[in-house]
Amino acid sequence: MPTYVTLHKLPPEKQTELADASESYERSKQLVEAMGGDVIGTYYGSIGDYDAMTITEYPDAESAAKAKIAFDRTAESDAQKFRVHTPEEYFDLIEDVVEE
Repeated sequence: MPTYVTLHKLPPEKQTELADASESYERSKQLVEAMGGDVIGTYYGSIGDYDAMTITEYPDAESAAKAKIAFDRTAESDAQKFRVHTPEEYFDLIEDVVEE
């Protein structure tokens, strides 16, 4: 299944609710699973421009897009989701472009 990385940035009003982070993670995980996805990389808290990162898999781009839309509606965080590739997938993409 295609793999996605999502970077989460908590809005200011959610910064005061950090004690609820584990509950927020569980809600997010349930949403991913409801859209046919799977949390494979777990939830990583971070110090920097983003507050957390999640690695997920979805059966297709449509499922990932639906999850992003549903997640945005919960207002848990401002999320940036992007498709990532394994080294093998990435090198195959490069090879295809170079051969053209």
